Amino acid sequence: MGDSLAETSSSSKVSPRGVRLVLLILVIIALKKRRKKKPCNSCKPCNSWKRCKPCKPCPPLLGETIGVDVVNETKSITFTLTSVNGPAGNPPIGSTLAPGGVFNFEVKSTVLQTNRVTVVYTAVVNGEAFQLSFVLVNTSGITLNVDSIRTTGPVTTIFSPSDGKFFIEDKTT
Repeated sequence: MGDSLAETSSSSKVSPRGVRLVLLILVIIALKKRRKKKPCNSCKPCNSWKRCKPCKPCPPLLGETIGVDVVNETKSITFTLTSVNGPAGNPPIGSTLAPGGVFNFEVKSTVLQTNRVTVVYTAVVNGEAFQLSFVLVNTSGITLNVDSIRTTGPVTTIFSPSDGKFFIEDKTT
């Protein structure tokens, strides 16, 4: 009687290789189901006097990109996206970032590689045009930083890595 119990217990052991195989299959199924979701709705025009919700691109699969929100906190300066160079999902060239507006940039992640995206905005204050440029740096999909911030206009910038926001503010004199 004791021998038959020992025989059934030893025959029902699961190999670690089998457990890994089952987990791998479950991960593949989960990723395929996530990819089959309907595409995101396109942004709708904002015809309200209230602040409009920002348009964001469809969320990427985990690990493909890292995003940063560019937030215009100026009182009256509207920025026009002039150029974007590098591997990023971004608003189209010519898009305007009005006061209170937000644009989301998604910078591609590549294992063991640093991806850089140069962003240039143009704005006009008192009839004078100026540029704001910065570089988004995605280091292997682990961190996103903002480097090489340059402007000749009456604005300052603050990057908050903890919440992935890059703020553009009026320069105080």
